[in-house]
Amino acid sequence: MQHTSLALVAACVFSLFCANGEELRLKTRVIDPALEATAAFKLRAAGANPRSVSGRRWHWLVQFDNANPDLKAWEDRGAKILASVPVNGFIISVPDSMSWNDLPLVYRSPLDAGDKMSPQVLSADLMAEGQSQRLVIVHFHKDVEAWEADAILEAEGVALLKNGSLEAEDRLAEITIEQMSALTLWDEVEYVFPAPQGMKTGEMYLGCGGVISGGYEVAMLAASFGEGWDGPGRGRASISYSFGNLGSRVDPAQTQAEARRAMAEWSKAVAVTFTETTARNASRNIDILFATGDHGDPFPFRSGSTVLGHSFYPANPNPEPLAGDIHINDAWGWSIGGQWDVFSVILH
Repeated sequence: MQHTSLALVAACVFSLFCANGEELRLKTRVIDPALEATAAFKLRAAGANPRSVSGRRWHWLVQFDNANPDLKAWEDRGAKILASVPVNGFIISVPDSMSWNDLPLVYRSPLDAGDKMSPQVLSADLMAEGQSQRLVIVHFHKDVEAWEADAILEAEGVALLKNGSLEAEDRLAEITIEQMSALTLWDEVEYVFPAPQGMKTGEMYLGCGGVISGGYEVAMLAASFGEGWDGPGRGRASISYSFGNLGSRVDPAQTQAEARRAMAEWSKAVAVTFTETTARNASRNIDILFATGDHGDPFPFRSGSTVLGHSFYPANPNPEPLAGDIHINDAWGWSIGGQWDVFSVILH
């Protein structure tokens, strides 16, 4: 295993700031680049000693100076864009030798260890119960090799549990808070979050592919993106919804009825008025469709995928008419009230 030198640690906590920086909204905190400017060279207690299996590539949280950055300029230098973070932020992977000169940035910093741990694993209920271990999923960055992930877990004495519903980047384990804290110090680890207890006994949990923005999945540590269709603050929104192809598994009329029921449930909990329409390409419209393979966005449902579906943030940041749409993988055995329940997934 390779640890960073003191020089690299110092480099890893250097940040660039600009008065135009918007807040980066994480599940653990809100980063205000302007306020953090005074701490640009301060080692963070939680992440002052980042570790890496190879040390050849490092993962950074960056914020660009505009909503449409020239990503090719980064990729030409060897950087990989892995996930988006609100607002104008991305998680990127860069070679240790990459030059940052002349790249337009508002903010850059390594991922803080404290931001990699879901607040739910430290919930008051679990702490009150005195649980010494947590059943968690350790999610690694998409460019991390399987052997690297396994080597990190072995180094921290983590015994893996098997479950067929895990994605390639995920590992299931029952670990202590101390082990969890140690794992988040590894550069290759993106996020640690609670797993359903049923996964321990082999139950399958197939999830959505994640919310997508700007051509990239939104990072797990991100809390929200943009102001939504209702604008700043908490206002009331009027949104339409429409139907595309409704799949081959369930009678389309039943699927429509279940979707209407899901929208009605949402209206009970949030200040949103949903109106059904046939204008599928309208602005402020959620188009619901079932598909397999390539279906008109950058995220095809590939054969053998464990993804049940994906959705898109509203405008901004996503462009109309894709904004807000819900795409469901028709390869699964959809039914009304069964294991792959139409209502439950659309409601989710």
